[in-house]
Amino acid sequence: MRIFVGIDVGGVLREAVGRLQKDLDGKIKLKAGRLKWVLPEQMHFTVKFLGEVDEGRVGDICDSVRSGVAGVRKFSFGLSGVGCYGNPVKVIWAEVGKVPGELLDLRERIEFALEDAGFERDKRAFEAHLTLGRIKGGRRDRRLKDAIVNYGPIELPSVAVGSVCVYRSELTSEAAVYSLLCEAELSG
Repeated sequence: MRIFVGIDVGGVLREAVGRLQKDLDGKIKLKAGRLKWVLPEQMHFTVKFLGEVDEGRVGDICDSVRSGVAGVRKFSFGLSGVGCYGNPVKVIWAEVGKVPGELLDLRERIEFALEDAGFERDKRAFEAHLTLGRIKGGRRDRRLKDAIVNYGPIELPSVAVGSVCVYRSELTSEAAVYSLLCEAELSG
């Protein structure tokens, strides 16, 4: 099963991001079916992607995440703008401006705990972002990239981090479906 560790996005932020997606949709002119927005109930910040994992390891993963976040206090952070990845553009996201030390520390603690359980550390730098949508196919389109990058500052509620979740990710022809496997509460 495919597994990742993430931070759930609360209801108030989900509603605000839904409005942001609608506004972006009106500014990004793409043929029907090319742009697929992430459903609000599926929104999360990925802290660590584990990929394919034997089902028998789920308990170890949950224990490691709980151990990794033990003693970490609740915190919050903001989103600063809209960005994209790929050339041609493949992913549209809401950016975390300056990633707060609390988020970097949380991620590092989870990395260490999972490494102790036998999982490989990420080799890529951590890019904290909230995926808003994915674009299928297409060619390089400077106007599309400019519309995203130049969207301007965004005003969204802060991301309140009170727990970290371990999710199962099932890929379907429509979208990924996430199932909560366990949740590790932060202190405070």
